[in-house]
Amino acid sequence: MQSIIESMENVQDKIIIDTINSVRTKPVPYSNSTEALLNLTDCKDIVKCFNITGAENMSNAVYNGKGIDLFYAVTVTTLKRLTKN
Repeated sequence: MQSIIESMENVQDKIIIDTINSVRTKPVPYSNSTEALLNLTDCKDIVKCFNITGAENMSNAVYNGKGIDLFYAVTVTTLKRLTKN
């Protein structure tokens, strides 16, 4: 995770969609990837993208000409700000 964070540009005014499933491996000393991103970047808009598929499907997410579904969650405040206009 550290190498990913180091490769990022300034993310202060960005939204990071966290697709990392830290089920088997935790980003020590953090309990999950979202917590790590909040602590290791200056980004305050980090949303978790819940998925039921593996990285191989995310990198090639088209089957029979259709994209697979990924679900994500945001806070109400963030949703209102993103959909204001």
